[in-house]
Amino acid sequence: MGNYVLRLTANDSALPGTDDITITLNEQPAPPSAPSNLQAFALGSTSIALSWIDNAQNETGFRVERSTAASGPFSNITPNPLAANTTSFIDTELSANTTYYYRVRAYNTLGNSPDSNTANGRTGSSSSGGQTAVSITQFGVTWVFDRAY
Repeated sequence: MGNYVLRLTANDSALPGTDDITITLNEQPAPPSAPSNLQAFALGSTSIALSWIDNAQNETGFRVERSTAASGPFSNITPNPLAANTTSFIDTELSANTTYYYRVRAYNTLGNSPDSNTANGRTGSSSSGGQTAVSITQFGVTWVFDRAY
């Protein structure tokens, strides 16, 4: 990266002379860096909360993908991508007693980041009865969910 000078010299007697041309090479824009430390937390029988670290400085947003098998196939569950700098998402309307696998990727106009790590969470039983409270503290934010399932 930086400036370089290219010196052109004419060897034609009709056009003698020397010219300097400065060429500047800049770092090319790139797709964003991959999110990391993806974690999944069950929030009862129908929801799973996700959190991750945003390692990109140039993302337009994030897409979350889900599967019921560790090896996929994964499907996008955010048809309206999440905004830049987002670090959490709650997946709702899930089936009870089911393990879900997730991965997240950042994107911009140049493409997608590599996938984050894969994280999984298992929803609880829909017939557990009683009151269930879940408290999650991640990256300085505490979510508390207190409801009957």
